[in-house]
Amino acid sequence: MPRVAVAAATVALVVALSGGISGATGNTGAGTPPPTGTGTVENGTPEAIVVTGPDGSHEVHLSGASQHGRWTCHYFAVTSGGEISIDRAGGPISPQPMQPVYFECTDESGALVVARIFAFDPADPLGGIDAPQRAADRARKALPLDPPAIVLSPPATVAQLVGVPTWLWLADPWQPLQASATLDGVTATVTARPTSVDWLLGDGTTVQCDGPGRPYDPSVAPEAQQTTCSHTFQQRGQFVVTATVSYTTSWTATTGDGGVLDPVTRTAGVPVIVDEAQALIH
Repeated sequence: MPRVAVAAATVALVVALSGGISGATGNTGAGTPPPTGTGTVENGTPEAIVVTGPDGSHEVHLSGASQHGRWTCHYFAVTSGGEISIDRAGGPISPQPMQPVYFECTDESGALVVARIFAFDPADPLGGIDAPQRAADRARKALPLDPPAIVLSPPATVAQLVGVPTWLWLADPWQPLQASATLDGVTATVTARPTSVDWLLGDGTTVQCDGPGRPYDPSVAPEAQQTTCSHTFQQRGQFVVTATVSYTTSWTATTGDGGVLDPVTRTAGVPVIVDEAQALIH
């Protein structure tokens, strides 16, 4: 099972589900060796919930705060004949879609931490315990993060000049952006905060700016204003100026879950021509 880097503010969980995702065959029978739980703990931080069975494997990535510890989980068949009963004699099973199952997880000490009955859904193999994380994933994909709107002074439509600073900035609002999604009655909200802009100038130079840059105001005298992000080209040529905005992302859910997600970036580029100013001699 792949190892997962664990962020300080987030318990990163990997769920490896064996069987029941495709080609499920139902009860394993008494002749099949019982499933065994495996997992890893990195730096003493819980890293994995493991659901094992007789067939292949499927992974679901979680990053919530409500699941703690390394768990081992199994599915058991459920029968109903006036009352619901759990078939433990047949051993753990690989459930088929919509089959009623009893889902059970124990921690490293053997203590029961999850016990629930539900109709197995391959799209939600944990019966809803990962709803906050799945809602957060949907919200993350819905974030309104567009490619950055690059603005230069002199404008990109005219030649930049060798030895003359080119102002760099973005026309986009420099503010947090949010998106929400609801799944199984749980609403998760993801927030993306812009942190920096990496400018690739096309001439082998990279400039990193902490913010969007200050717009040049043509109504203000040049000596009365100062850029916070610029580049001075040293050679003629045709280049592509590229801006990459980096965002930190985090999430919260109505269940109280939350944490830090992987950073995201958005990139755009504009072509520029760099020329040299010609001196006139009278």
